[in-house]
Amino acid sequence: MQELEAKLREEERERKRMQAKAAELQTGLETNRLIFENKAIPCVPSAKRIKKKKSKPPEKVSSRSGKSKKSETPTSSSSINEELSEVLQTLQDEFGQMSFDHQQLTKLIQESPTVELKDNLECELEALVGRMEAKANQITKVRKYQAQLEKQKTEKQKRELKTTRKTLEEEGNSSSRSSGITGTTNKKDFAKPRPGEKSRKNLQLLKDMQTIQSSLQSNNLCWDY
Repeated sequence: MQELEAKLREEERERKRMQAKAAELQTGLETNRLIFENKAIPCVPSAKRIKKKKSKPPEKVSSRSGKSKKSETPTSSSSINEELSEVLQTLQDEFGQMSFDHQQLTKLIQESPTVELKDNLECELEALVGRMEAKANQITKVRKYQAQLEKQKTEKQKRELKTTRKTLEEEGNSSSRSSGITGTTNKKDFAKPRPGEKSRKNLQLLKDMQTIQSSLQSNNLCWDY
């Protein structure tokens, strides 16, 4: 009889211990759920705000302000990527904590001494699985948005590279045409007679005529003009 009473008392202590452990775990799960709700709520509007900002029509600005906005664009994009990385890291940490809670709940269900406690723990486990699925869905959305931003960044870099290459090719062709025109002009200039060269030839011709005339006069010949 005493042995039976001792066994019942031992079972009672074990049951209370399991209930206390389950209550502690349930409190932890509730705390994690509240933290999840508080952090998840601002994340979605943040993403919406980002999309709205990107869809704003361009405003007319001066050339100086336009240049300053262009220089600020990479900083803004980098800031968005950093914010998304922080959000993703937070979501992954929360999912990891939920996975740990899932393991603990599963273990408690297996060790549960009463059917009532087991049913309660299974309800908690089912609710936890639902929150884990929602968390995984959020992680997938953030990763997808990150990939979309990275794709847009890569496409923009390709367009800029293509434009730069085209500009350099056009400048090279223009320089080649200018060199060809300059070379042709130099050849034409080289073919032109030098200034004063014709006068010198006429003067030399006149001297030659005078020399011939003097030679003829010395021979007593008459020179008619």
